[in-house]
Amino acid sequence: MSTTNRLLEENEELVSLVTQHILPKQLCDGTLSDDVLYIYCAQDKMFFILTLRLIVFYTSKAPTEKALLRLCKQVGFLANDENDYFDRCLKLTEKASLKRFEKEVLPKVQKYLDFLESMPDSLDYDQWVTHLWCAEHVYSRWAHDLPRAKNLEWKHQEWIRLHDGDHFEEWCNFLAAEVDKVDYTHVNKVFKATLELEKDFFDGCLQAAK
Repeated sequence: MSTTNRLLEENEELVSLVTQHILPKQLCDGTLSDDVLYIYCAQDKMFFILTLRLIVFYTSKAPTEKALLRLCKQVGFLANDENDYFDRCLKLTEKASLKRFEKEVLPKVQKYLDFLESMPDSLDYDQWVTHLWCAEHVYSRWAHDLPRAKNLEWKHQEWIRLHDGDHFEEWCNFLAAEVDKVDYTHVNKVFKATLELEKDFFDGCLQAAK
């Protein structure tokens, strides 16, 4: 069994909790409130910037020329298409009472950011790429599999589009191929930790809007 298949199989319940979470469910059926979406975007933009820094850092450690070039290509994509979504969506859903979430970090999100901050000193390339594959894979799953309403507004449809298409599928396949070169026992802990943090991120955004 491949490393990626074993990781998914042995964490099946936790994977389901993330990929079928109420936040992406509501985003896909168009019922996610603007308050939750604003908080989510404000918090995820912080996560996004730190993730981008880590991709740049670990790209220099890529074990092959193919991996180096693919990671470089992704940096360019993230700095354009995905980054633009956050600013546009924040403007669409802006409310004075929520502006503080652009700087105020939710506790569960801060835990995830601390995890990312520690990576350069604690994780090698193989463990980092497993974390990244895990985070991207669960987004690919919910964006592709969850029931989707017709005629979704841009603020919902665009976030789905960015995570459900040929480009994102190819990106996830590349990351999976990198993980499959690695022994399961070397990366299983970071995979599970990433799943738990992803779930907490969604939970935190929903709780903050109440």
